[in-house]
Amino acid sequence: MSGATALIVDDNRELADNVCEILQGLEDVLCIVAESGRQALEECEKQRERLDVAFLDLRLPDADGIELLGEVKARCPFAQVIIITGNASVETAAAAVGEGAFAYVLKPFRGDDLLRTASQAVAQAHLMREREDLRHKLEESEQRHREVVEAIPAFVVALDAGGNIALWNRRLEDVTGFSRDEMLGQPGAELVAAGDRTLTLKSGGHRMGR
Repeated sequence: MSGATALIVDDNRELADNVCEILQGLEDVLCIVAESGRQALEECEKQRERLDVAFLDLRLPDADGIELLGEVKARCPFAQVIIITGNASVETAAAAVGEGAFAYVLKPFRGDDLLRTASQAVAQAHLMREREDLRHKLEESEQRHREVVEAIPAFVVALDAGGNIALWNRRLEDVTGFSRDEMLGQPGAELVAAGDRTLTLKSGGHRMGR
């Protein structure tokens, strides 16, 4: 695993530095410490999509850890949040899970256990980022495909697996008068069958299509 950005939010500076030291077991890690909820949100604003993992203490001088968890995830969409607390309860654990916490670690913790949890969290963040990048690339590819189809000065229609219209280009809209929204999902087997076919016009009458 290469490259990770971690945020440790704890007003106990000694413990925060200890977590940072443990995280050096990750490859190429940037460790940021915030001693309050306000500082944590300031760092989140700076890091945004670059943040991989955040360690949050439930009790901070100016913030509730559970509420802060939701705010961190809202600002940093890929960040996996690990709660670190010495005051565990069923209620807080359930609330943390409900807000999307990746893990819930009790103090005192073992360094190797924390490192393993951090590694899993970073891997999850990287996977989410890769999936989002792939989604963007697919959307860009689909957009280029649509632009090519729309630029073709010919009738272009495609059907889905059920034989219903899934693509109706601008040339067909212009000639028939039927908009894409009107035609998508309509039966279209006859339109793509071999040979000349008659196109029905919205205004009445027909036109031969090829």
